[in-house]
Amino acid sequence: MDGNVFGCFTSSPWRRGTNGFYGSGEAFLWKLALSRFTPCDTPEQQADLERNVIVHAWSGKNRNVQFVGSAFEIRVGSGPPDDDNDDDNKENDDCNNKNGSFGFGLAMEQFLDLGTSSECATFSSPPLVEDGTFAIANLEVWALTPVTTLDMAEKLELGRQFIFDHGHFVHV
Repeated sequence: MDGNVFGCFTSSPWRRGTNGFYGSGEAFLWKLALSRFTPCDTPEQQADLERNVIVHAWSGKNRNVQFVGSAFEIRVGSGPPDDDNDDDNKENDDCNNKNGSFGFGLAMEQFLDLGTSSECATFSSPPLVEDGTFAIANLEVWALTPVTTLDMAEKLELGRQFIFDHGHFVHV
C-alpha cells in the first residue's frame, strides 16, 4: 500500500449495455498531491494534506469519458486524441503516439479490487499511480442528483446526451 488517494467524477450515471464510451465534459480525474502516509504532526497539517488535490479536467481531445465493459469493469478516459483515433467508441488501451502509449485514465476490474491508470488524452493526464497498477483498499461511491425518481433521471440523462451528441463544442 502506497497511500495514494485518487478517483474520478462523472456527471452521467453509470450504465451497462452501451456500445462504447459515453458521458460529458463535466467529468474529471483527481488525485491527492501527496500520499495519505505523508507524516503529519497536527490535524491542521493533515487537513492541508487532504486539501492539496490535483484535478485533470476533460481536455476536449476525445469523447472517451466513461465505459462499463461486458464483464462490468469500469473505465474512465481512454486513448489518443480523436485526430489519431478513427474509432473513439472502441475500447483502446494500447494506442501509441510519439510521446508513448495512451490508455485508460482510470480502470477498475469487475470485482473492484484491482485497477490500472495510464496516460490519457481524454483528461490530458499522466498515470494516477507511479507504476500504473494498484490494489483498491477503499472505494467510495457518491451519487448527486437533482431528481427524485428513476424516470426523471432517465429523462434528464437523455436530454443531456442529445445536447452532447448534437451540440457544437469548442475544443480548447
